[in-house]
Amino acid sequence: MTLEVTLGVTPDGTFDQFPELLSTMDFVAFCKATCSGQGFLEAMSQRCLVLPTTGSARDLLPSLLTDPESSGRHRNPHITTSCILLDDSLTKVALLLHRKRQQWFYPGGHADGDWNWLGGAARECREELGPKRLCFGFEDGDVWPSEPGKRRVVLPRLVVRHDAGDHEHVDVVYALRTPDEQLSVAPEEGDAWRWFALGEILNRSHGEACLTEVTRLVLVTMAQGCEGLTWAPLPD
Repeated sequence: MTLEVTLGVTPDGTFDQFPELLSTMDFVAFCKATCSGQGFLEAMSQRCLVLPTTGSARDLLPSLLTDPESSGRHRNPHITTSCILLDDSLTKVALLLHRKRQQWFYPGGHADGDWNWLGGAARECREELGPKRLCFGFEDGDVWPSEPGKRRVVLPRLVVRHDAGDHEHVDVVYALRTPDEQLSVAPEEGDAWRWFALGEILNRSHGEACLTEVTRLVLVTMAQGCEGLTWAPLPD
């Protein structure tokens, strides 16, 4: 299976390029706009995963998406960015072993004021697992606004509310894909990495590997929707 290399076809039949993403203030203004902002908020709300421990992030989104500070780690709750990294066949997912907790997690981290969530998820993925080539998965309606030639934002595949001890994270999770079979975990990020077959995770047959239930739920939910996505390359 090969990676697709375009973001889509514009109404005039030409190929659309990777979107120039909204800056922080543009993004906040966009979310406050009556028409586009409400539609985007509803689209984000539909991506919220309901967890047995923390519930859904749906009720947090109106304040988060209209506050320029909500991508900074000093705010509670605040936005974090993550990704599920799939292999080229879409049958395996790469996870890294957290050094202190000795559990397997997908790549992610604090946004630290950056509203380019997709770029942040790709950055965390490259820092933690080292893939050289990356594509992101999307479907119709994921790129807002849809008109070509405008600054835009790409919807995450999932929005997950996490309990981080004395504060909460609202994690925006993207689907990324790489043809690179060999990865490498950064020493400061984890003790090891490995490919997990999605079938193992779906069937709970991953042996002694320690996965949190939240991690497993995110992986299962993401895996169920990846086959129908279109894939576009991310810039280096």
